[in-house]
This record gives sequence, C-alpha cells and structure tokens, in this order.
Amino acid sequence: MSKAKVVEDEGVNFDDTTASEGGITIDLNDVEDGGFEAIPKGVYDCVVSELTFEYSQNSGNPMWTWVLEVNDGEHSGNKLFFHTVWAGKGLPLTKKVISEVAPELFESPFDPEQVANEGTLLGRSVRARVDIRMYEGSKRNNVKTLMKAGEGSDFLG
Repeated sequence: MSKAKVVEDEGVNFDDTTASEGGITIDLNDVEDGGFEAIPKGVYDCVVSELTFEYSQNSGNPMWTWVLEVNDGEHSGNKLFFHTVWAGKGLPLTKKVISEVAPELFESPFDPEQVANEGTLLGRSVRARVDIRMYEGSKRNNVKTLMKAGEGSDFLG
C-alpha cells in the first residue's frame, strides 16, 4: 500500500495507486497544529466575507453567523465570528447591529434567511469591537458588536 503525502496548503496528495489499492496510510507528524490566535482587544475595520442563516444549537433560535475578515493593519486577513439572533433577549443587539451596518433593512419587513442566502451584505465594510475571552483554556476573540465603517475608533474597554 502506498503512503499519502501531506502537501502544505494542499491537504493530502493521494497518488493513483493508493485509490486502486483500497486504503491509505497518512503520517501527520509533520503537520503543524492549527488554530486561531486571538488578536488584541480593539476596534477593527472588516469586511463581511460570509453570512449564513441557521438555528442555534443551544436554544434553537434563528440566527445569523457572520464571518468577518479584518482588512487593515497587521491583523489583516484574520477571521472573526459574530452571531445575531432573531428571537428572544438577543433581538435588541440584533436591531442595533442592523441599524448600524444595514439600515436599509428597516425600510420594510424582510426575511433574514433570504437576506443571507442572497448575499446582500457580503462585501459590506463594518467595524468590529473585539474583546478576548477564555474558551476551553485558550484565549479567543469575542466580537461584542458591529458598527458602520468609520465609527467607534475610540473604543478601549
């Protein structure tokens, strides 16, 4: 049986003989541990790179999961994650965020699933207030809120 070779940035490279033999052997010893390194607390210029509509695993409430990409400074390219919920106690924060980054959604009732599926907010410039929290023994970023681009640079705490 041939061995599959781990190729950096490409995953696992399977040659033709591996598939025909019906099995694989992979050596992960040379693969570096991944993970996300927390960026410092502050306010970051970002762009909305993904927006998905889903249901919370904990509460079952409908929500948006935002994936933001920092687009300025030494942390450019880092990804940040944020959730806004469409039910219960989270609605005031969701309303505040929408009023800041997508006020046009207040013009008429809308379907948050449709907005996410259509990609209406993809590429939107925003500012993210970012904090740090401990999660499973590691420092993780916690996006506190989103603001329209160009605001909130004085956030320190």
